[in-house]
Amino acid sequence: MSNEDDINPPCWIEDPMLGQHSPYSLVVYVVARFNAVYRPLSVLTIEEADVDQVQADEIIPLCQRLSAMLADPSNRVALASELSLAADFYSNERSTSGPSIHDLPKTGGLEYFRQPDEGDRVYRDFPDFPFISTCLMLAGELSSDCPMRLRPLGTRFRDGDATSYSMVVFDVSDLEQSRYGIVAFKVQHMVLVESLEMWRVWTDWGRPLGGERELRVGEPQSRTPLSVREFATKFGVKIPDDASALDGVPLVEPDAFRLIWPSESSETENGRVSQGPPQSGSSIDSSGARLARRIEGILQTDGFSLPLLNGVRKLRAFQQSLRRVLLEKPDYLNGPEGSGLLGLAFEAETHLNLVQYDGLSGEVIRAALDRDELKQIQSVSICIDRITETPRHLADALFPSGMKHDFYILQSPSRNSDDRAIEFMQELCRVPDRLSLSNKIFISGIYSSALRRQPWVPASGPGLPTSAFPVQYIFHRTQYSPQRRWWTTRSGYIGDGMLSPLASATGLLAWLGRLASRVLLWAVGAPDLEDPLRTQVSPIPAEEFKLQGLQPRDAVRRPLCSGTWCVVVSTEKYGDTARDEANSRGRGWAPSEAQYIGFALVRLLVDVVAEDSPITVAAEDVQVCGLAEFLGQTSPAPVDAALVERRLAEAEEKISHWNCQGRLGEGLRWLRQLEVEEAIEVLNMGLKEHFGL
Repeated sequence: MSNEDDINPPCWIEDPMLGQHSPYSLVVYVVARFNAVYRPLSVLTIEEADVDQVQADEIIPLCQRLSAMLADPSNRVALASELSLAADFYSNERSTSGPSIHDLPKTGGLEYFRQPDEGDRVYRDFPDFPFISTCLMLAGELSSDCPMRLRPLGTRFRDGDATSYSMVVFDVSDLEQSRYGIVAFKVQHMVLVESLEMWRVWTDWGRPLGGERELRVGEPQSRTPLSVREFATKFGVKIPDDASALDGVPLVEPDAFRLIWPSESSETENGRVSQGPPQSGSSIDSSGARLARRIEGILQTDGFSLPLLNGVRKLRAFQQSLRRVLLEKPDYLNGPEGSGLLGLAFEAETHLNLVQYDGLSGEVIRAALDRDELKQIQSVSICIDRITETPRHLADALFPSGMKHDFYILQSPSRNSDDRAIEFMQELCRVPDRLSLSNKIFISGIYSSALRRQPWVPASGPGLPTSAFPVQYIFHRTQYSPQRRWWTTRSGYIGDGMLSPLASATGLLAWLGRLASRVLLWAVGAPDLEDPLRTQVSPIPAEEFKLQGLQPRDAVRRPLCSGTWCVVVSTEKYGDTARDEANSRGRGWAPSEAQYIGFALVRLLVDVVAEDSPITVAAEDVQVCGLAEFLGQTSPAPVDAALVERRLAEAEEKISHWNCQGRLGEGLRWLRQLEVEEAIEVLNMGLKEHFGL
């Protein structure tokens, strides 16, 4: 608007100095459908604060990362187990009224810091579904530098939030085919022109208009989700080359918005979101109900034995009906035929999903796994809060002679402590032979503790057994400038990420390729070396996550025991003097500095404690090797050295394309293995920093 005749003060106009843009904050929901109603499983906000803003081009990689995590087969059992817990949680009578309503926080400038102490909720509350929340947090943390926080499940998006927040929704109702959608409206800056004199300040002198301002949505607020390509077109964002993976992912149904973006009529007076039709999670269709009653009648027979079920075993609905009976009457599982009933209920399955069952004992589960009916079982999931045994008794019962299956230990969404799950893990570590390098142990309490920034490995003692989780520390030094061999050194404890040898290798490759200060990259390595684009979600290293933004002096000074593996990394800088001189002569801006990386894996052959003075290890105190040799010594599977070299070459290629990389000097490589003397030098520098010396 440039013609004075078009102005009729006082009036609101679009600020002529500011164009339309996407909102500067983001809320991300993961939802699933239970009994025809979409329920929230996790909520994350990424918020504008001070000068940090969520840019439109950060939303696409977030969608890519989260979609990859939710689709990867290595994460499937954990996701399916939490979905089972969610189905039970939302069918519980106490939850039918829905989660308490919470509004999205204010954003922008200092408003973020002026909010009440609710901001550190992530440190206090227990995430209802820790694995799903970890996927969400990782996708956010690796896509944006803005502050982010997990929010209560009842956090809602209002029409009035559209000027501040975009919204991304992922629907995981069907793990074989998750869905997603983006909601984002163009925001325009409006300014109140109070007089023609104020307007002439802009038209005649080009000075900013000084009237009252507000943000408005510059388009109708449709509830139609956008794909990443539609979103990119709308806001003029360049689509990444690898975004094509999302082309085959369908969009969420509009009904997925009903609870998280409610209309005014769907909200009740008691501050809760109306949940729609009553729950029917435990209902069975009429034929199934008849079969369930028939099965229960047989189970109540005096002198019951398993052969009495032979007459109904071949019926198509037998297993589902038996499972339902055992869910509603768990006492049957504590009888002499309890393990046999589990065997019949899950015969020929590959996953034994017991997270909804109350009152199970470790002995019954162990006995069931030894039955012929369950010989195909590969993984087992249980909810430790539904088991009355102590963690020690449960560990002794489940693993009398080591781990033979993948085990997933989950927790109740309504718990108020992670202690039982943590204690169970500590019991496993007490007898390291229980932990198998060939099988996976998943403890949701570890994921929950990390999200709450609550370290769970005791500060005193050696930490986790290196036989199962060999890599415990990373020591990283960075050269100050190409002209000086001055270094900054940082140590990091990553043992509480529970990284297997293979996960350590893929986590290292992910970290080297970006060499970010964020330790979260260790939690998103590929599940194997075959496909580096896959994403297996491991626990976030809790101690390092807690220390983000804090001083190193706040770190735990834990001793290092013999057998511990450490990653040592040296980031060095090369100065291209010829290009620097050319820039000076021609006032050019071509990069004249290059960063290149040296790394090695070091195994300690001695204990290292704070009382050692000086803290210095010698060549005879360590074993130094490369990635392939490390895997050869720690992994039970054969190592393809050529494949390892290909993955390292890919990481080297990524390093060469880092932003603002200059030319590398002759004879130098972007990524190389450190010599023994260099590795020991980096290790000693890191140990001194670790112990605060």
